[in-house]
Amino acid sequence: ADEKPGVWSRVGSCAQRFSWAIVAALLVVGVPLGAFSLPRFRHAIGFGPMMPTDAEVTRTLGDLQAAFGSGAVFPTKLLVVPRDGATATENGRRQWLDEVCEALKNIADTADAGRSPGVPAFT
Repeated sequence: ADEKPGVWSRVGSCAQRFSWAIVAALLVVGVPLGAFSLPRFRHAIGFGPMMPTDAEVTRTLGDLQAAFGSGAVFPTKLLVVPRDGATATENGRRQWLDEVCEALKNIADTADAGRSPGVPAFT
């Protein structure tokens, strides 16, 4: 039942035996790459940098961001907090939820008022 060691067993043994050489080789390659690449990284929000620069949709995205900020294009979270005591009772909670729902509908209607033909409605 003498089994010949497998490939990965031999690779692991070599990696352990030559660990300092492997670390040195990684540093020799990694430090220059990091020194030249990392300073060129720029902060980007969203997928705009990955889009074709000459496409109309890319220019439109840039125009929207310039006019309204990047939050207008990418998902935004709203935190709606009720007034003190507004949800103390079941009827109060129901009324508050109805008011919030109506306010959000008004916001959607206002956003839809200036949309171009063929653009889906804001929901």
